[in-house]
Amino acid sequence: MAVAAPAEVAWELIADLQSWRQWNPLYAQTVGSFIVGETIRMTVTVPGSRPMRFGAKVTDVIPTEWVEYQGEAVGGLLRGTRYIGIERSGAHDCVVSNGEIIGGLLGPVIARGTRDRVLSGLQMMSEALQKVAEARWQGRSAGR
Repeated sequence: MAVAAPAEVAWELIADLQSWRQWNPLYAQTVGSFIVGETIRMTVTVPGSRPMRFGAKVTDVIPTEWVEYQGEAVGGLLRGTRYIGIERSGAHDCVVSNGEIIGGLLGPVIARGTRDRVLSGLQMMSEALQKVAEARWQGRSAGR
């Protein structure tokens, strides 16, 4: 998703997990920090599904560029790897992508049944991030 704000502004919003519930329709609650090895706790509200609480281990972080975290369920039979990437497209613009890779023995079955709802939630998250990052950037650049 194209964002008319610098990568640093998008990253501020992404890195502040505690504020996600204020702007992110996919995550009702998040606690923790994007530090490799740390477990973050979250409640995810995928459209058309009941809220799910789980923990995910942060596996990769490149500030202003990338974050990845992984969670497991059903004794490891279901694994999810979430990622958020930011690519600079100019001094005051970036492209944000986010997605999920579902794996484990139950992964293909779960993915078939939830794919459209998960994609909808990820799209809603991207749109909300775009809106909030652009508003934040406009507020800062107007004060210059």
